[in-house]
Amino acid sequence: DGGLYVVDVTAPEGKPKVIRVDVTRKTSRAVHTDGKGAYTSAQFSPYDQRLYLSDFAHGEVVSLAPGGGDLRTFFSGEIDGARMNPDDIAFDQEGNLYVSDSRGLSEGKALGRVVRIGREGGQATVLAENLAAPNGISFDADHRGLWFSELTENRISYLRLDERGAVLSRHTAIRVDAGIAQTDSIAVD
Repeated sequence: DGGLYVVDVTAPEGKPKVIRVDVTRKTSRAVHTDGKGAYTSAQFSPYDQRLYLSDFAHGEVVSLAPGGGDLRTFFSGEIDGARMNPDDIAFDQEGNLYVSDSRGLSEGKALGRVVRIGREGGQATVLAENLAAPNGISFDADHRGLWFSELTENRISYLRLDERGAVLSRHTAIRVDAGIAQTDSIAVD
């Protein structure tokens, strides 16, 4: 309905962690609050129209009913023996979820990954690994590949995908001379 949904990763317990902004009326309302989540991204799924949230601190992805409520864990646990630090998320046209996993960020190690989770939440596949804190993630305009930023190396890379979501190729596309800044979230118009 045109509402803008915003996550507040630093919101303390009892304060809204997900907020819906009505930009026309210049109002906002709390959509979700809890005592544990550190949500870093919010996206609606084209498959079930639920709002999905990446919880960086707890290594999981949860979903809410479109208006809030009905919190469900979509994915939690290890992938190839390691827990995620999901930062950003993007959906393909079928509703499969792609996650930038910033593992290794706090240790300063290139342990990050790009992960694909099937639209039902059970099957998780690592598409790229040994990345420098992947952060922003977004499909290209044709949904043929994923752009993702690597925060601590100031670069933007690209994964070309086949029709099943498997990787055909990977390359660094852009190196950013950002001074003390770092590449973070990205979007494709």
